[in-house]
Amino acid sequence: MEGWGIFQGIFEGSVLDYIYFSLTAFTALGFGDVEPIGNLRFLTGIESLTELILIT
Repeated sequence: MEGWGIFQGIFEGSVLDYIYFSLTAFTALGFGDVEPIGNLRFLTGIESLTELILIT
């Protein structure tokens, strides 16, 4: 595994897949069908905290 990590699950790597993942993390619906592996887990946590700050 190189770089930040990978996404595992029903994920083809298109721009719409990345937007879908970001929106599910933003709305707290959970990951379910797409799961970050490696350092992407920490980046996803930072994204969620940033979105929480933007909402408030």
